[in-house]
Amino acid sequence: MFRVLGPLQIEESADPGPDSQQRLLAVLLQRANAWVDADSVVRALWPQDPPASAKGNVKAYVHQLRQVLPRALDGSPRINSRPGGYRLNLERAELDSAVFEDLIRQGQAALAAGTSTTAVSRLAQALELWRGEPYGQLGHELVRAEADRLRALRDEALDSYQQAREAQQHRPVAEPGPEPEQTVVLRLGPPPDVQQPVPDKTLEPWSHWRMRSQRKPRWRRRAAVAGAVVVVLAAVGAVAVLDTRNSPLLGAAKPESTGSTAAAPVPTQPTVAPKRAVPRHPAPDPAAPKLLFGLGEPVDNAERHELLASTPTRLLSTWYRGPDDLPRLLAWKGETVKRAYADGFALHLIITVTDPPTAFETKFGEACGRPSPTTDEFFDQMRQLADVFAGLAQSPPLFVTLFDQVHTYACNPAGFKPDAQTIAYYKVIKARYVAIRELFHRTAPNALVSLGFGAGLARSDDPLAGGGRSMIQYFREVLSWSDFSSVTVVEPRGDNAADVAAMVRILGAYGPVMLSWYGPEGSPPRVINADVRKLLDEATLGELVAAGLFAWSFDPDAVEAGPTRFLTAAIRDYGRPAL
Repeated sequence: MFRVLGPLQIEESADPGPDSQQRLLAVLLQRANAWVDADSVVRALWPQDPPASAKGNVKAYVHQLRQVLPRALDGSPRINSRPGGYRLNLERAELDSAVFEDLIRQGQAALAAGTSTTAVSRLAQALELWRGEPYGQLGHELVRAEADRLRALRDEALDSYQQAREAQQHRPVAEPGPEPEQTVVLRLGPPPDVQQPVPDKTLEPWSHWRMRSQRKPRWRRRAAVAGAVVVVLAAVGAVAVLDTRNSPLLGAAKPESTGSTAAAPVPTQPTVAPKRAVPRHPAPDPAAPKLLFGLGEPVDNAERHELLASTPTRLLSTWYRGPDDLPRLLAWKGETVKRAYADGFALHLIITVTDPPTAFETKFGEACGRPSPTTDEFFDQMRQLADVFAGLAQSPPLFVTLFDQVHTYACNPAGFKPDAQTIAYYKVIKARYVAIRELFHRTAPNALVSLGFGAGLARSDDPLAGGGRSMIQYFREVLSWSDFSSVTVVEPRGDNAADVAAMVRILGAYGPVMLSWYGPEGSPPRVINADVRKLLDEATLGELVAAGLFAWSFDPDAVEAGPTRFLTAAIRDYGRPAL
């Protein structure tokens, strides 16, 4: 009934009311069934300079709140009062954070007992209750401790869920199915969510999604950067920072030389999470090549494009080019993202930076390049994006192409080692990539992360400057840790088909490769037509799939300018599901 794992909500009741009323409810919820003295309420609502009428105001807020809240399950008043104090009467089953905690403990107990099926069920139910920042936009100080506790519980649940899934996949004998649902869950009722797909039913187009509720929570995550220690990644000269729970946080200040965090002892090897496998890769039959085909920028209005309705296009791509894109993407939290995963779509987030290059100081000396990836603000934006797009481990994948066209970010984009400033800059970028990859892995169990290159890199080679194709060798450590590799086609000139083929062969040595965006800007239809026909020739496609290509995402403009009938037929022949 009371939902705090996201914006504060009261189910089966009116809106919780104005901000002052919600803040009072938050205070009482955190100490449910206990008497809270009026002075404590005043201090919580007015941490500084409470008005002379504060206690009178509290009485008025309590009266207003009583009009909104339903009576307790036993019929008694929801809020009791006595001289100088108030108490909110609440059964544990009525508070989603309590149910959340109980389900996590049940799941962890089942995991410890070796019943991984029950553990997966309980932990999945718990994670589905999470809707965003605990208590939403209420005053941060008011709920800081409880919000931190709930976030830590969620981290525990994600870790336990991963362990349970792995145990379930490797269990030697069949386990009993999950136990019957607990009364505590049934009484609370499920949160608004997408209905589960019917087994073996054909995936429905987006226009036929069925929702239990049309409520769209609006919130902005307020991430607080905890105290951290520095872990030096010796192999690449990189720096990543972990918080006290080993969760990757920001590794550098803005710019890096201003950071005051003391360095921890340098480990002999970097600590990097294992690679995650790309579903259905490699293809089971190289003689019958299959790709995961995608379309760009339709995540919130996919039903408008005919290609998704007429072909097995099951990858939805969108771009993040800077803070201006954040409000649009935050609005997809919950409803839009869950719809996509429920209908069997994989999601693909392409992250690039476009700020002008400049010189700035780093731990590696003066660097010159686009400074935005090295700032606290950028890492916090990544934290919010990871939370928006996160799915469960059994959801279709979330592919993340990080730092698209990374080879163009330095002040001197002609190579990796033409000068000390460029070397220092790319060391910083490597460090950032590793830290953000760890962040996505921890926040989104279905996330796979790659470093983004442009296909045009293959057109030249300058071993002395580490430019062109020779640049890739300087990222080999990062590529070996990446879950997959990404190539984009955005330039209007050159032989795009030859460039893509060359990059797939080079990057395929490190693992699966995605043509993460095909959208040569300003190219005439004849160029796009020639590219598509060359790359989707069955023999050529078979070679590319054998070399590592597993997915191809199109700019809608390129689809409209290209050989529509040929492309549609090719996707029908070679398209595959996301899982």
